[in-house]
Amino acid sequence: MQRKGNSRTKSAWDYALYFLARRSHSEYEIRKKLLAKGFTEEAVTKVLERLKAAGFLDDVRFARNWAAYRMATHPSGSRRLRQELQGRGVSPEMAAAVVADLLPREEELEAARSLAERHRPRRGENREKYARRLARFLWQRGFDFEIVRQVLGERLEGLYIDIDN
Repeated sequence: MQRKGNSRTKSAWDYALYFLARRSHSEYEIRKKLLAKGFTEEAVTKVLERLKAAGFLDDVRFARNWAAYRMATHPSGSRRLRQELQGRGVSPEMAAAVVADLLPREEELEAARSLAERHRPRRGENREKYARRLARFLWQRGFDFEIVRQVLGERLEGLYIDIDN
């Protein structure tokens, strides 16, 4: 006959494996899910240690994979990627290191250019309004001021918008 504590830990283990089988998670996410399910802090800590020892839980691997997937499906700037990783429980230092490694400045600039290319002036929109709209769009996507400024300069160079259209 199993003791209640052991069966509770085993259930937490099974629950954690269920979530990890679906997709990679950070330690913070698994901890949050297990605690929300009603497992004790002690059981959750034991399960997290066991998952890390088995190689099933690695925040660096999670951060790299998640950020790479995010850039492939929904490109954004380094600022936004760092914020989103931190929201998933990755430490600020680890998030900054992963983003710096994954998204060098030139690649970030290329991503901003690509997004700006698809963000064209609207009919009847003057140059200033288009510039504000494009700058806001790039800023909201997480690109820093220098990249937004550079892309705006490139996009607006020689751009003539007929206000009567």
